[in-house]
Amino acid sequence: MPRHPPRKITEFKSDNQRRLVELCEELFGEQWQNRAAKALAVNHRQVHRWVSGEYEPPDEIVEQLGGMARRKAVKLMKVAR
Repeated sequence: MPRHPPRKITEFKSDNQRRLVELCEELFGEQWQNRAAKALAVNHRQVHRWVSGEYEPPDEIVEQLGGMARRKAVKLMKVAR
């Protein structure tokens, strides 16, 4: 059975929700929700709730993702030299 591509979220209920989705898409690629849950040490259902807008992603989670993105950027800059 073929997998369908993930639905692209275009409307956000909050800045934290937007940042969560954008950071996770860049950090983890397509089908990112389960990978993000593992990296954040949270239940995958919680990530789905944040993405759907059912719950607000906590500032701490968004900050943690920002730190992951900055560390990845530093590594990429070193490799690109």
